[in-house]
Amino acid sequence: MHTRLNRYSSEALALAQDPEHLLTPNNSHLIYLLQENGDILESLDQIVSLHQKESEAKVHRLRLLEITSGLVILITLAFLGLYIFRPLANTLLMERFQLENANQELSFLSSIDGLTGIANRRHFDQFLNQLWLLATHNREPIALILCDIDFFKAYNDTYGHLQGDECLKEVAASLKGSLKRQGDFIARYGGEEFVVVLPNTTVEGALTVAETLRVSVESLEIPHRLSSITPKVTISLGIAVGQANLANSPTPLIEAADKALYQAKQNGRNCFRLAEA
Repeated sequence: MHTRLNRYSSEALALAQDPEHLLTPNNSHLIYLLQENGDILESLDQIVSLHQKESEAKVHRLRLLEITSGLVILITLAFLGLYIFRPLANTLLMERFQLENANQELSFLSSIDGLTGIANRRHFDQFLNQLWLLATHNREPIALILCDIDFFKAYNDTYGHLQGDECLKEVAASLKGSLKRQGDFIARYGGEEFVVVLPNTTVEGALTVAETLRVSVESLEIPHRLSSITPKVTISLGIAVGQANLANSPTPLIEAADKALYQAKQNGRNCFRLAEA
C-alpha cells in the first residue's frame, strides 16, 4: 500500500507538471490516476477502519485494565481491613472495654466500705438524695433506721481491734441479709453505726424491719462479756419516717433517726425507738 501511494503521488505530480496541451483524456498520468483512485480510496477506508478497530480494541483493553486495577485495589483494601485494620480495631475495642470495666470497678470500689463490703457513707448520701427526688415525684414515704452496736468500744478493748473488725463484718452481713426487698438499702454510716433506707415504707413497716434487724444481730450470739445488758453483741436502733418533698432535704430525716437512736440507748439499748412525728 505504501508503494501504491508513492506511485499515485508521483503520477499526480507528473500530471501537474505536464504542459496544458497534453492535458487530454488520453494522458497516461490522468488515466492511471482515474483507474487507481477508487482502489486507493477503498484501501484507505479499509486502513482507517482497521485503525479504528485497533483504537477501539485499545480503549476496551484500557477499560478492562481500569476495572482490573479497581478490583485489585478493592481486594487490597479488603485484605488490609481483614488482616491489618480489623485486628487493630479489635485491639482498640478490647482496650476500650477494659478501660470501661476498670472505670466501673473503680466507681464500684469508691462506693463500697472496704471492711464490711456494704455501701459506704458517700454512697449512702448519693442514694438518699436520688431516692428523695423520686419519692417526691411519687409522693411516697421514706423510712430511715440508724443502727449502733451496743458498747462497741468496750468490745474492742476486750477482744482487740482485729476481732472488732470481724464483729463489724458479721453484723453488717446479718443486717444486709435481713433486708428482703430489692430496693432496700444498707450502708456503713461510720464506726460501729449502720444506716438502713426503706423506700415507700410506712411506720408499721419500718417498725417490723427494725425488730427483724435487732433480732438478727442478737441471734449471731457473738460473745460480749462487758455488755451491761446481755453477754453478747446487740444493737440499738433509731427510726424516722418522713414524706419527701422539694421544700426540704433528707437532713431532717437523718437527724430525727439520730435522736431516736439516742433515746433507744437511754432506754436500755438492744431496742428501737421511733422518732416523734
